[in-house]
Amino acid sequence: QDFFLTLATLAECTSSTIDHVLSNSIAVTPNPFSETAVISFSNTNNQVFDITVTSLTGQVVRNFQNVSGSAVELERGNMTTGMYFVTFVSETGKIATTKVVVR
Repeated sequence: QDFFLTLATLAECTSSTIDHVLSNSIAVTPNPFSETAVISFSNTNNQVFDITVTSLTGQVVRNFQNVSGSAVELERGNMTTGMYFVTFVSETGKIATTKVVVR
């Protein structure tokens, strides 16, 4: 009586798909960075991505929408010293994430 379970069929379950190819191609240079970094990635199929930079607490600090190239410049601006996550989401819902450190 402390908890209950709801059975679900497999068809009701959804999940994100990690794009391992994209994950392995992402490079942030320099990393760590002080003022500006370039996030480069393989995009041979000219996919369109939304790229979000979030703090460790989940706060969105940068958002790049409809990126169709193979590189994005990340400016420090008001980002404080620390680690951030850079998350790519493709139009098909595939996800790739990397880390970047601000000095």
